Amino acid sequence: MKDFVRFPAKRLRKKHLISKKHEKRISKIYYSSVGIYPDGGAHRPDDHKLHDTMRAITMIILHCSATRAGQCYTLEQCRRDHIRSGMQDIGYHYYVTRDGTVHTGRALSQAGAHCRGHNKYSIGVCYEGGLDAMGEAADTRTGAQRKSLRTLLTRLHEQFPDAIILGHRDLSPDTDGNGRITPNEWLKQCPCFDALLDYEDLEPAGLFG
Repeated sequence: MKDFVRFPAKRLRKKHLISKKHEKRISKIYYSSVGIYPDGGAHRPDDHKLHDTMRAITMIILHCSATRAGQCYTLEQCRRDHIRSGMQDIGYHYYVTRDGTVHTGRALSQAGAHCRGHNKYSIGVCYEGGLDAMGEAADTRTGAQRKSLRTLLTRLHEQFPDAIILGHRDLSPDTDGNGRITPNEWLKQCPCFDALLDYEDLEPAGLFG
């Protein structure tokens, strides 16, 4: 059980996405979520405040809908396509349309279906867009989307201060084993912008230290 709950933090540490200090902080949240600690002890009374959504949240993963500029892709269209693909509901917890409206998808208490291998402890946020008119990957966030995303992520950061904000592409395999995820290793370009850089001020304290 210890190896299972620590594995995601170790994986992020290996990719140099988090510091050694932050790996320990993430692991503490995992341990509290399953009632196990490194010393084998049970839940301590004050640890329930670490997770008030029935899940330990260690990552907020940003996505784009891969929709061309000028085309509309609503929440209901996204939900329909996800259900048609075999999901029970839309895979994201939040979906931000071009007008800046933040739509609620899955409940935070439920694991999403947006990033294979990382759904159990993450929140999925998707914005409508991500492709230019020619179908090429591009940061197409509107001014309204940028404002709404920052407001939403600020609120989530306050609720889950130890959660890392990053893009879907940042969790691609490190194929050359050098500890860095480079563009040639991205499985996809989603969310088509550098989430770690754009929201650096909302990352957990000591993340890169």
